[in-house]
Amino acid sequence: MQSFIKEKRLNICEFFISHQGEGRLIGELMYFIRFGGCNLSCSWCDTNYAKHDFKEIVIFDIIKKIKEDGWDKGRWICITGGEPLMQKDTGFLIEELVKEGYKIIIETNGSYPIESLNKKIMISMDIKCPSSGEEKKNLLSNISLLKEKDQLKFVIDSEEDYIYAVDIIKKYKPRCLCIFQPQLGNNNPKDFKWLFDRCKKDLLDVRVILQQHKIVFGDVRCV
Repeated sequence: MQSFIKEKRLNICEFFISHQGEGRLIGELMYFIRFGGCNLSCSWCDTNYAKHDFKEIVIFDIIKKIKEDGWDKGRWICITGGEPLMQKDTGFLIEELVKEGYKIIIETNGSYPIESLNKKIMISMDIKCPSSGEEKKNLLSNISLLKEKDQLKFVIDSEEDYIYAVDIIKKYKPRCLCIFQPQLGNNNPKDFKWLFDRCKKDLLDVRVILQQHKIVFGDVRCV
């Protein structure tokens, strides 16, 4: 590891091992690194604590902890938040983890440029729909940069969200998998039968996936 990397620091909220709760890798056991800080305030956010509950950790020590926790090379590490791309040195951590032989997925809210990210990693990018209150922050030019192995996620809470998401897909024609996630929160999953029915009626080429961690754990933190 290059000496200057040892001095670079990132704001980290928590480390934990859990099964991926959403997206195309749902059910996969992963090592999660939750970054601190976020530039958005989504109405249904379930990780508000990450905005203020974090500490600076040297990148060298982050990698050391992963190894001490027994996480083998070749397995998945999920970089999530908060918003990881808020921090200018996130890319350095990604590069080092890739060199170490880990598979990386980064979860980003889609409001920061993604063009400089290592092409070997998987990007899980959100498009914020109107119910989030943050749809004006979407950096829609990112969509054309997503690779086939990436994923584009839309949290759907209303018909307005559905129409918004469909319009985005039709306009930008993403190369990657598009995922609709019902906004569970305090809602019953059965409340979203309409979403499954609507996607079927419209023959929409998206995958509708429930966020299983919310069903299993509710609002309880995984650590």
